[in-house]
Amino acid sequence: MRTKLTIADLRTHLTVRLAVAPRHLFKQLWNPKSRPHENDQARAELVAFITHGWDSLEIEATGPEYVPVVVPGTVND
Repeated sequence: MRTKLTIADLRTHLTVRLAVAPRHLFKQLWNPKSRPHENDQARAELVAFITHGWDSLEIEATGPEYVPVVVPGTVND
């Protein structure tokens, strides 16, 4: 059975997963002296952590995908 997930729920889910993600993975990615294969491994572990359990979710877009941004003082075509 797949659970439907709205975009707002997805944002909340990502916020929580990023908040509890292992900090050593972020430190590894932000370290300028780390080796590329270490970065690749840390990135793969972080993605696996964040997306764990997503195979049972079905993301349903309920709002517009594109939100126009109006910058004051510019001409919008």
